[in-house]
Amino acid sequence: MNLSMIIVSIALFIALVIVLAIASAMARQARPLTVEDGKKALSSLAESLRRKPGLAGAGLSVLHTSSGLRDAFGADADPEQRIFHAASVGKLFTATLIARLIEEGRLAWDSRVAEILQPAELRGLFDWEGVDRSAEVTVAMLLSHSSGVADYFDDPGRSGKSVSALMAAAPDRLWPVGELLDFSRNEQRPVGPPGGRFHYSDTGYLLLGRLIEALRGAPYHEVLRRGIFEPAGMRDAYMPLREAAPPGTPPLRPAYLRGVDLSKANALSADWSGGGVALSAADLLAFCEALRSGLLLRPETLERMADFRWRFRLGVGYGYGLMELRFGEFFPLLKSWPRMRGHMGVLGIQCFWDPADGTAIVVSLSNDRAMSDSVKLLISALGIVKRIRN
Repeated sequence: MNLSMIIVSIALFIALVIVLAIASAMARQARPLTVEDGKKALSSLAESLRRKPGLAGAGLSVLHTSSGLRDAFGADADPEQRIFHAASVGKLFTATLIARLIEEGRLAWDSRVAEILQPAELRGLFDWEGVDRSAEVTVAMLLSHSSGVADYFDDPGRSGKSVSALMAAAPDRLWPVGELLDFSRNEQRPVGPPGGRFHYSDTGYLLLGRLIEALRGAPYHEVLRRGIFEPAGMRDAYMPLREAAPPGTPPLRPAYLRGVDLSKANALSADWSGGGVALSAADLLAFCEALRSGLLLRPETLERMADFRWRFRLGVGYGYGLMELRFGEFFPLLKSWPRMRGHMGVLGIQCFWDPADGTAIVVSLSNDRAMSDSVKLLISALGIVKRIRN
């Protein structure tokens, strides 16, 4: 799902986070914590959020490699509440599948999308100043949101409404992938020429999903299961409305978009290869480990994806399907904190890991109005984790 709302949310709360959360954490950081004390502090963080309206399903999961801590808190610790919608964190999976195709020689970073997809699929999506520029669009541009294509999820159409607004207004509506592409094609205009600027776009990630299907000869969700879920040991992960949940998997937690719970709604189909996955925090921690260990991608490929040349906003860089958190840009005293890699999603979902030692944190609030809370929880949790000693 799109993250433009995240930009606004972060801008509004960043001063409060710095003054209350980060400064407080820094003041206490000199006092080390035992693993048990750290777990108590992390549990307190999660439970404090669960008491807030609309956040009863708030969850927090942590993997701290040096101390051996691997635990879930809040809703993540409840077996019957463990499943949530990943939102744009799912872009990590699409980017990984594309990178695998590149490693196999089926694609290259500079492969032209128009040489693989049918002309009708690209028609009208890249018409800039009266000229069809689709022949210039590369795989790397789509991965890095620099292709110039509009974003169906959060950019308004001609009516003034985005797909996200239409989802909340009509939860029963199904959104086939072709209709989502048609929305950008018929209702929107490109934001610039290919390669010209960064503009976060779920439409671009739909095209990456189409590329994966074309080259693998199978539906996206099947490729995802064989290529990532199974090898990484992600036992609960699946794509709602496109495949059955694994046996014994509980229902999705509520997923609030614009105040409407879409967890059981057909409208959830509007998220596909841009993040239409349901899973547990344990699944995301397993994915982080598999990615960092080299199980899913070669180290050199992952480093290529970590070319964070684009600035998503202050403190957040963007590479090829990866985000980087630069805490020193949030607050100068945090410049020694690790630059964590991963992705965030509009429903208050955070999944980031430290590439140096493998420490990983997953936050799942499942409410687009709680993005500020999700970032605050991530920062506060990392402040606690950094103090834990064996």
